[in-house]
Amino acid sequence: MAKNLTEVDFEGFKFKFDADCVDDMEFLELTDAVQNGGDVTKYPALIKSLLGEDTYKEACEYFKKKYGKFSATKCSEMF
Repeated sequence: MAKNLTEVDFEGFKFKFDADCVDDMEFLELTDAVQNGGDVTKYPALIKSLLGEDTYKEACEYFKKKYGKFSATKCSEMF
């Protein structure tokens, strides 16, 4: 299945993600849990589903090196 890749350059971290991933029931459930349920513990899973496991790990490493941690605030600014 073809992907609808969107390219992003955020503070020097370059990545692509499939914009069609939001058309997924699990993604929507995670989004609802975070936004409406206030369950911030679902936030990492939500971001992993958007970026993919490998890109998520790369982002963690990049921002840990740059800022000492990959904060939820910094992560939310990516999108």
